[in-house]
This record gives sequence, C-alpha cells and structure tokens, in this order.
Amino acid sequence: MDQNKPFVTEFLETYKRHPALWNAKSNVSKNKHLRNLGIEDLLKVCQEKFKDANTAFVKRKINNLRTVFRRELNKVLKSKTTGSSVNEIYIPTLWYYDLLSFTTEDESGRVGISSLDDDTELQFT
Repeated sequence: MDQNKPFVTEFLETYKRHPALWNAKSNVSKNKHLRNLGIEDLLKVCQEKFKDANTAFVKRKINNLRTVFRRELNKVLKSKTTGSSVNEIYIPTLWYYDLLSFTTEDESGRVGISSLDDDTELQFT
C-alpha cells in the first residue's frame, strides 16, 4: 500500500483542483465540458502508473476512494452524535482522510432556516 501513496496523493490533489467532479452544489458541476476536463486530467495521472487506465478506471477509482472516505466520515459523525465524550470520538485511521475532507465542504454549507423571528419569545404552557 505504501507504494500507492504517492499515486493516490497526486490523484486526490488533481481531483481537488476540479470541483466540477465533486462539488454538486456548484454551478461548475453542471458543466459537462469541465467535468470531462477533470476526468482527462485524472486519466493522465492514472496512466503514469497504470498504462491501461481509461475513463471507467478513473470513475471507479473516484468511487472507491470516496466510498471508503464516507465510511470513515460516518464513523466520526456517529461517534459525535452518540453523546460520547471528547475522548471517545472516533479518530479516522484512513491515511488519506484529510486529503479528501474537502469533499464535505459542499455538504457542511447547508444552512437551516428558522421559521421563528429572532425577537420572538417562546412561551410554554
């Protein structure tokens, strides 16, 4: 696995430079041309190590990396919501967890809207 770290690191850094591939809330994600450019850049990275790589390989690689990342993220979130103390919060063991954490930016930007005015006092009877 250590021999793949430089490849995966470069792959994820290239992936990060193409928000059209990972940021669903961005307008660029709707641009098919930008998505294809991102896939092409990732394909170049893959072909340096895997000569037979094609776009299907790139898409599978993205899916695999994100799936494993999402499992780790869910463990972290679950440990936070179970009322665990700070010492019991799950620490991700996935070595590229921090490298892929940028993909959660589009999800963490969700803002809740209150139906109550800020000046309204709640009265419980």
